[in-house]
Amino acid sequence: QYESRKFGELARTTQAQALMGLFLAGNDLSPDALDGEAREVRRIGILGAGLMGAGIAFVSAAKAGVDVRLKDRDFKSLAGAVKYLSGRIDKHASRLRLSDFEKAAKLNRVTTTIDYSGFESVDLVIEAVFEDLKIKQQVLSEVEEVAGSDVIFASNTSSIPISRIASGARHPQNIVGMHFFSPVDKMPLLEVVRGRQTSDQAVATAVDVGKRQGKTVIVVSDGPGFFVNRILAPYLNEASRLLVEGVSIEEVDAAMRAFGFPIGPFELMDEVGLDVGAKVVPVLEEAFGDRIQSTGVVESMVADGRLGKKSRRGFYSYGKDGKRKGVADEVNKLLGVVETNTLANNEIQKRCVSLMVNEAVHCLDDQIISRHSDGDVAAVFGIGFPPFIGGPFRYIDLIGVSAMVARMKAYATEVGGRYEPAAGLVDLATLGGSFYPTSVEAKPAGHDPALDTETKVQ
Repeated sequence: QYESRKFGELARTTQAQALMGLFLAGNDLSPDALDGEAREVRRIGILGAGLMGAGIAFVSAAKAGVDVRLKDRDFKSLAGAVKYLSGRIDKHASRLRLSDFEKAAKLNRVTTTIDYSGFESVDLVIEAVFEDLKIKQQVLSEVEEVAGSDVIFASNTSSIPISRIASGARHPQNIVGMHFFSPVDKMPLLEVVRGRQTSDQAVATAVDVGKRQGKTVIVVSDGPGFFVNRILAPYLNEASRLLVEGVSIEEVDAAMRAFGFPIGPFELMDEVGLDVGAKVVPVLEEAFGDRIQSTGVVESMVADGRLGKKSRRGFYSYGKDGKRKGVADEVNKLLGVVETNTLANNEIQKRCVSLMVNEAVHCLDDQIISRHSDGDVAAVFGIGFPPFIGGPFRYIDLIGVSAMVARMKAYATEVGGRYEPAAGLVDLATLGGSFYPTSVEAKPAGHDPALDTETKVQ
């Protein structure tokens, strides 16, 4: 009886409702975006054998069960990718208790090349080359020279609009975005991006392949940063602003971990690579201006050779084994920062998260996502937004839409115009509405999960 009563109480909490909502939304993603019939994909060509390309090769061969042709410029890069693949397949086989024969069969699905031999028979090409528009357009042109006219070309770009990449292509209807997250074998989300001329069949094929690779797939419309990186950028940017204001790296990271993120923003930038951020921010700044205006922190770090974990020097320093040792002593000196500002955890959390959730509403207003539930799933699976809160839109509902607008307007006056609330948020507050139906256990308006001990992750 006690167990039954407690289960009933638990099932009515906001945390349980958030998690159940994620489960249901994750099984019903973007159904209105899939009007085409997926093409059968038996062979995939992958351009770029770095960590991203090798990771895509692993999930394609080991999980989707398709043959992979992996191309890079030199044999050294390909040898590194094969070594990585072998290690990942060993772990995969051990977990699934596969025989040596089954393990070898998965590895043998991947062949390598330094030219385009074999690409004439692939059904899908996924490029994972440098985040540079000219390079991506160049490899697209090369693929169109050697592959069939109906081959689907998927770009793994982090921020460049697919329609820009497709500009000048022979078959723009076959070009789609497949934005994987690093590390590919661990991050569950895949953003499939529909360009202005992308066909329904190309989108449906990319979604089908992503699901076979074991991914949770959302379909988004084209635009700088798509959805995930677009909402992530102002969050990371605000963390950098706090650093410039004199709040320590450790304080910011600890505050966001206490909120429920698996790692803090500076830890995340080190993991992804500061050079990647330096490529993405200008694209978003050009599109959205002051909302995502660079602080210059990332650029200064990259100019000093601090690329993050990959170079063992970032906001933190790292040992040869890749383990984090601590905050790099030279960072504050490099950036001209004096740690004089101590903010409460709740204040750090509100400043960083408020910009993220506000940008999510901008994305909904701009029809980058078709439903708010898709945005919540993407944020949880792509960024690590606390699942027990449920995503940016459920967070707004927990706070209360009107209270969220009031918070944003106050910050816009006190901190900067980048906090101006999104039009969709203001309109919803005016109507007295919410993104989700009001829960029977809903918290009062103005409730902040960051202050609720029930939602803290220890």
